[in-house]
Amino acid sequence: MAFPKLEGRITIPTGGYTFVVAEPVASATTITIAAGDYYLTHSTSLLSSIASAMTANAVLSGTYTVSITDSTDAGTGAVTISATAGVTAFRIQWPSANGLYDVLGFTSADTTSAAQATGTKQANFLWLPNVGRSQPLAAEPTTADQKFGQEEADFTIAVAPSGYSKRFAYNRRFVDTLNFFNVVGEKTWLTLEATTNQSFQKFYRDVVFNGYPFRYQKDRSDADTIYWELVVEDAQAFKPTPVVPGWTGAKSLWNITYIVRESL
Repeated sequence: MAFPKLEGRITIPTGGYTFVVAEPVASATTITIAAGDYYLTHSTSLLSSIASAMTANAVLSGTYTVSITDSTDAGTGAVTISATAGVTAFRIQWPSANGLYDVLGFTSADTTSAAQATGTKQANFLWLPNVGRSQPLAAEPTTADQKFGQEEADFTIAVAPSGYSKRFAYNRRFVDTLNFFNVVGEKTWLTLEATTNQSFQKFYRDVVFNGYPFRYQKDRSDADTIYWELVVEDAQAFKPTPVVPGWTGAKSLWNITYIVRESL
């Protein structure tokens, strides 16, 4: 069983995101990814949508795939765009007016390769911890249809002098914690990152701080099929605690903990 994975929701604004692709045997053509809510790999997958749009384009002759190395404990979170079906090289030009290349972890505004291009950074809206989850408040669910956390509701009981009571209950909710203990410094703090975008501080700024939902997948090798959509309740601060006070280097260890609710 591999470590967990957290994927934040990505919202592409009105008008969509565009980029230009050219093959040696084809003219340059513009690819458009429609506005909407995506996740990198889950459900409405941004990566699959990009691959489908490139493959379906009438000007391009290749079959394209877009993959990410995030399914094992050693995964770097890097995105790779590949061409097959006889295409030996392609070129991508990323317009500076939109942030799609940054979301995918590419650094250049013009990506050229033989048959594939791989981002030099980890993709954004993604966190790949080096540890598993600790100290849940409830039995961790095992299938996607099971609820995540302890159950609670807004609940009032009115009691008459006779002892007769009437209950009013509504708004059923589920609450739990996401505790990650002994997270290595480079996966905790932006200033300690060994790979750009790999820290929880980056994920906090992109997802948690903005109140976006995210998908918690307790086993990142599960082919992105078993996950729970959560939101952080106490998102007002990013304050990891050091395991050893005063130890703050790249290989230092930190505890991260938040209260989360299932996004229903």
